[in-house]
Amino acid sequence: MAQDFQEALRWARLAADQGSAHGQGVLAAAYNTGSGVERDYDESLRWSRLAAEQGDAWGQAVLASLYRNGRGVEQDYEEAVRLYRLAAEQGYTGAQTSLGMMYMAGRGVERDFVSAYMWLSLGAGPGISDGGARETVVRFMTPEQIAEAEARVRDWKP
Repeated sequence: MAQDFQEALRWARLAADQGSAHGQGVLAAAYNTGSGVERDYDESLRWSRLAAEQGDAWGQAVLASLYRNGRGVEQDYEEAVRLYRLAAEQGYTGAQTSLGMMYMAGRGVERDFVSAYMWLSLGAGPGISDGGARETVVRFMTPEQIAEAEARVRDWKP
């Protein structure tokens, strides 16, 4: 079946208007990226806040990206990290990768290569790219730090 963003967004809007966190998250992402709608950070902010308040990982991650990039809100790395963590702890791989990048750069958190490697590893998967971040961060780590990060990955449970 061919992708039809307009039809998907129609259904997402119907669901979102009825309080569906997932529908709200879909609309937040669409407005954030301009997929099927004109890009509108204010609308993305509105829908992502509604979804995030209900605990929706996708909505939390979209809202985090708005804070990280200062789109529709004042840039706030600490709030971005808080929201990415909420979504990452639910197992959302996109948020795990983004959280790993925040640890790697030391944005909103103290730079921590062990945590960066752990979250980047958890977010890794087919079709998911971290732009080579995990390979970069490992260059700054000792063998003991790598072993600690890999143990955290093995022990992690959503």
